[in-house]
Amino acid sequence: MAGAMEILPPKQRDYTNSDGETREEQDAKPERLSDRNIVDFLDLPIDPKTNFLGNRFLTMGSGMFLIAPSGHGKSSISIQLLISFAIGRAAFGTKPPRPLRILCIQSEDDDAETKKFAEVIRKMKLTPDELKLLKQNTRFEYRNDLTGDDFLKALDCFCSEWPPELIIVNPLTGFHLADLRDDEKVARFLRAKLNPILTKHSCAAIIVHHTPKTNFKKLADMEWYDWMYAMAGCAALTNWARAVLVLAPSKIPGTYRLIAANRFDEIQWTEREYWFSHSKETITHNDQSVEIISWVPASNEQISAAKPAPKTKKKIPDLEEVWQKMSSLEEYTRARFERWCGKEFSLGENKSWSILKALCDDILHPIETYITSLFCASHPSCVSLQSRQKREETQRQT
Repeated sequence: MAGAMEILPPKQRDYTNSDGETREEQDAKPERLSDRNIVDFLDLPIDPKTNFLGNRFLTMGSGMFLIAPSGHGKSSISIQLLISFAIGRAAFGTKPPRPLRILCIQSEDDDAETKKFAEVIRKMKLTPDELKLLKQNTRFEYRNDLTGDDFLKALDCFCSEWPPELIIVNPLTGFHLADLRDDEKVARFLRAKLNPILTKHSCAAIIVHHTPKTNFKKLADMEWYDWMYAMAGCAALTNWARAVLVLAPSKIPGTYRLIAANRFDEIQWTEREYWFSHSKETITHNDQSVEIISWVPASNEQISAAKPAPKTKKKIPDLEEVWQKMSSLEEYTRARFERWCGKEFSLGENKSWSILKALCDDILHPIETYITSLFCASHPSCVSLQSRQKREETQRQT
């Protein structure tokens, strides 16, 4: 059509900043100092509008991770957060200072799945004003066709069209396909490309991510400050995030620990972790049965049943106890001794090896002239029966 404006695909668009500078012009400009000194911060006013959650738990221009194993309710919890924060309600122990404009972009749940999670609205007893506010304050995009730079360019366009205060990205691996163990690629995606978008549009991000594809029980004994490293990928992910929340399954199906892995004071919890249950109930709406999926505080009974067993300190036997329990009829190679220690004392390979070396040094050394096959500095293959017999004979003589 004559005179029609040509619409360029995303890769060919000319993206500019608020000063009208293209990406190429921005990259060509030299970096300059801000000319601030440390004293300038003493009376620096902090705009309360830069706070989005808790007491600066999540702030303008920053991002956080919500971590959970695959298939354990990341989408349902992110939608419940979106609904609550968009109308200014508290959720999962934290509260926004005001109703927030929230853009959710996700790549895993089609419209049918999202409808299933959105049914929780019927249970939340929203007033007409809250329902109107929820419509005004949310935008929801299902895009499974965007990754890498194409995703970031689209996100920049979405934020220009409808400026959000909070962006929910679900999941990270749906939009960043590079190896998450590569610090350089992860840092480039988050710091060099996503951060400028958050800063440009004065918003923050909640990024949904998963734990490694391993047995989650291996993480059960971690301390609260270790959980920030529970996500799959490299340390650059944790180092970028202002805050980290971890949803950890328990031994009771449907009951979870929600752990504040850092910034405990800012989230304003009274405990390091809270317990929640994944609830399903059926209601009747317009003469049809509707399943409601929601997250609710766990009951005391659920918490008691789901809590990890108290850690008991493993007793390390002393050398004399080990020596007395060793069979006088057995010849112990290193491998055989390690297996015996594992069965008798529940010790691992390294601890068993340490005990074996200590036995040679502290107990067998005084009688090594009588030993025909001694596991000591010369590293023969076993501690022999004769070494024990000679040791006992020496003790009787003295």
